[in-house]
Amino acid sequence: MKVGGLTILRYAIYNFQLWLMLWFFDISTGLSDLGLIMTYYAAITLLPTMAVADLGIRSSIALFLFSMLSPNSAGIVASVFLIWVINLALPSIVAALLQPRDDSQ
Repeated sequence: MKVGGLTILRYAIYNFQLWLMLWFFDISTGLSDLGLIMTYYAAITLLPTMAVADLGIRSSIALFLFSMLSPNSAGIVASVFLIWVINLALPSIVAALLQPRDDSQ
C-alpha cells in the first residue's frame, strides 16, 4: 500500500472512530453525519493551535458543528475527549514510558 493509501486509511479510521463515539452518546443518527465529521477534522487541521489549548479548541469546534445534530453537549465533548485520549494521549504516554532511561549518572 502506498503512502497516500495509508493516509486515506488513517483518515477513514479517525472518521469512523468519531462517528462511533457520537453514535454511542446518541448524537449521530446515521452515516449521513460523516460529512460533519469530515468538516470537523478539516477545521481542526486548518486551525493553528498550541498543545495546551488543543483539547479546548477541538471541543469548541465539535460543539459548534455537532450541536446541529443534538443538544447533548456533554456527549459531544465526551466523544471528542475520548478520541483525543485514544489517538493522542495514550500513545504519547506509552512512548514516554517505553523510552530507555540513561542511568549512567
